[in-house]
Amino acid sequence: MAQYSYELMVEKRLFIGLVWRKNPTMLNLRKPALIFNIIGVLLFMVGLFMQQKANYGGEILMYIGLTMAVIYWFWSVIDVVRAEDLKPDQKKFWLIIVIVVPAMGGALFHIMHQSRNKIVT
Repeated sequence: MAQYSYELMVEKRLFIGLVWRKNPTMLNLRKPALIFNIIGVLLFMVGLFMQQKANYGGEILMYIGLTMAVIYWFWSVIDVVRAEDLKPDQKKFWLIIVIVVPAMGGALFHIMHQSRNKIVT
């Protein structure tokens, strides 16, 4: 009985591991840069809303969100430049997108560039 439950537990772990690796949404949640961007944009939006309502903390939150967005922008440019699995034309394309549209271009790159050697088309 104990042997059977141990084998079942091992099979369950393997199954959960396969589901975790195959689900593209879960792959995106492993990227700290994307999560950093989402938090920064949310802080900026909350700070903007608070400033509209004449709250003192709104300006501080807005600046924190803006600082996070600038850090994320640099982070995205570095990720595009360091991506070894992109062809030179693809790298130029993503670099232009990330530089021209900072927060959204970087988020789009991190969403579409899910794992090494694989780009969603």
